[in-house]
Amino acid sequence: MSAAPAHVLSTAGEIKLLRVLTTLRTAETSLLVLPALVVWLCSYLAGFAWELAAWALVMAAFAGFMAWSRHRLLKDELAMPAPEMLARWRVIVTVNATLYGALWTVPLMMVDRPVPPAFGILMYVMLCGITAGTAVYVSVVIHAFIGFLCGMWLPAMIALHWVFPDLWPMLVPSSLLFCYVNLKHARTLHGFMVRHVVLEEDSAELARRFEKARDDAEEALS
Repeated sequence: MSAAPAHVLSTAGEIKLLRVLTTLRTAETSLLVLPALVVWLCSYLAGFAWELAAWALVMAAFAGFMAWSRHRLLKDELAMPAPEMLARWRVIVTVNATLYGALWTVPLMMVDRPVPPAFGILMYVMLCGITAGTAVYVSVVIHAFIGFLCGMWLPAMIALHWVFPDLWPMLVPSSLLFCYVNLKHARTLHGFMVRHVVLEEDSAELARRFEKARDDAEEALS
């Protein structure tokens, strides 16, 4: 049985996938809402922590930076040659996604030890939820999702050693499995988006050929 044909994106198609990220505001919303929720819950459980409040402010500032980056991408798309714009924004989007993932783990690095179990559970449940959600909308640019996954879960798995000192030998393999499943899910979604864009491009090309053939036929008959 012959292998299925590979779907290869054009430069315009890759830029279109980058542009999809500009239509979503999920990351900015989570950066504004979830850190404030963590500060409130931790204040309720163990008293107000200035370190967490400072982290929440940094997350809010990063939300503003990401919104500016999306606006800048649209401007560069209009002002720069497509190959140059694509090469530049592949890197920028991946770096932004990696920083986005890493910033969520900062509280795990600065928490006092021994870590309260409730705080550890809260943080890792939140990381799992953010990862599952991000796998849906960032998977359109798969290298950005891989950067996010590494930025979040490499430090998160290191932190397991002091957040759950008795359980980390079991939790690290579980975290690796969780990352693998989400990466596989993201690749599947990315493949679907690539096929969708390729089919759109092929349909547009067939329409252009049909119109040209019709115009040629009308000209020959006139």
